[in-house]
Order: sequence, then C-alpha cells, then structure tokens
Amino acid sequence: MKKFFANVIVILMAAAAIFFIGWVQFLVKPGYCGVLTSKTGGIYKEPIVSGKFAWRWEKLLPTNAQVHVFSLSPHKTHCTEQGILPSGELYASKLDGKADFSYKVDMDISLELSPENIHALFSENKISSEDDLNAWYELKARLISSALADRMIKEKLSLTAAELSALSSEFAADLGGAKISSVDVLAAKIPDFELYNMAKNSYSAYQNELDAKLRELASAQAKTLAEENRSMQQLEKFANLLKQYPQLESLAKSDNFSQIINALNTAR
Repeated sequence: MKKFFANVIVILMAAAAIFFIGWVQFLVKPGYCGVLTSKTGGIYKEPIVSGKFAWRWEKLLPTNAQVHVFSLSPHKTHCTEQGILPSGELYASKLDGKADFSYKVDMDISLELSPENIHALFSENKISSEDDLNAWYELKARLISSALADRMIKEKLSLTAAELSALSSEFAADLGGAKISSVDVLAAKIPDFELYNMAKNSYSAYQNELDAKLRELASAQAKTLAEENRSMQQLEKFANLLKQYPQLESLAKSDNFSQIINALNTAR
C-alpha cells in the first residue's frame, strides 16, 4: 500500500513538473506579452499574455522552444522637427529680409501595440527582440512627428483627443497597427504660412514680369543683331562689286555712300 502511494506521489510530482515546464504563461509577467517559437512547430499562432492560461507541449523538449518577451508599455520618443519652408530665405529677401520662415517643433510621441500586433510583427520577421521593437517604435514616431509638424504649420493642428484618434486611423497602414497614445508638444516655432504664401506669390509674379522683360530685351537684341548681320551682308556684296567694277571706288568715297548703304539695307 505504501508502495502504491509512493508511486502515486511520484506520478503526481512528475505530472506537476511536466505541467510547470509547459506552462508558458508563467514566463510572461503582467504588462508584457510573449511569442513562442519552437524547432518543431515554428511560431505559435497566438501571443502569450499574463492572466490567460497557456500550456504548450513544445516546452517539454529541452532546447526546443523559446518564449520571446516584449513590453506592452507605451513607448515614448522625443522628436524634433526643424528646417525652413521651401525657398523660405529667397522669399523672405523679397520682404526686406524681415520675415522668418524657419520652424522648429519639439514633441514627445507615445505609441503602443497590442499583443496581437506584436505577434504579427514578429511573424513577419520585422522584430525579433525588445531592441528591435524599440527601434521600430522610433522609426514610426519619426514618421508621425514629420507629418504632425507639417500639419501644425499648414493647418495649425491643435492635437485634441479626437484628432489623435483620427491620426491613428489615418496612419494605420504605416503604423503597423500601433496606436498613438499621446502627443505632447513641448515647444513650437511656427512660421506665418499665410505670409509665406503671399511672399511666394509675389516672387512668382516678379519672376514672371522679369521673364517677360528678358524676352522683350532678347527680342530687341535679336532684331538688332539681325539688322547688323544684314548690313554686313550688304557690305560684302558691295565689296564684291568694287572688285568687279573698280570704277565704283570713287562712289564709295563720296558723301552719298551712307545713303547708298541704307538703300541697300532696305533692298529686298
């Protein structure tokens, strides 16, 4: 009888050990999610999260399976977008240089992913570690900060909760399922976009007028060159006549020579 109970205890201990080894949920703390990979089955189809029971037989085989753990906390990135509007210095010069079309926006952007999204990124081989996930967040935050700075300049976006929600939906394809949890604008130097457009239009009008003047001058210059070329041709003809008829040389020395040249210029 004692041997029976001893065997039962051994079996229960073995069962407990097997259960504990395969209990992958135990490896994931609250606030984190895991992705199970194994040599025998590849990537397990669901993310492993704390509070949701998960037991996998793949863990029973030594060195066969591994759980890759990722944080679910929002990732905060500090972003600075600065520069000058296209041709801003040129347009400012047309306003006596008093205008400043440079901009600088400092902001903190927080992004977060669901366990399912993290599992999808891992399955698509876009991340394989927590460092990869952080780098992915940084890249997406830069994408958002650039778009937000552009909108703040052109549309004076105030970044309300409703606008943040709309942005999350708009950039869904680029964000890989990430959600914009917060955007804190720490400092913003925004140029006067209306003045910029006015200066741009003014410069465009100035350039068009300048181009018209240049075309007018070019046309006049071309006409002058054409007249000079025709005069040279007439002089060459007259020189050939002098060679053929030397008696005309006295005519070339007369006071009426210029009148003769003018007559030749108007000749068809």
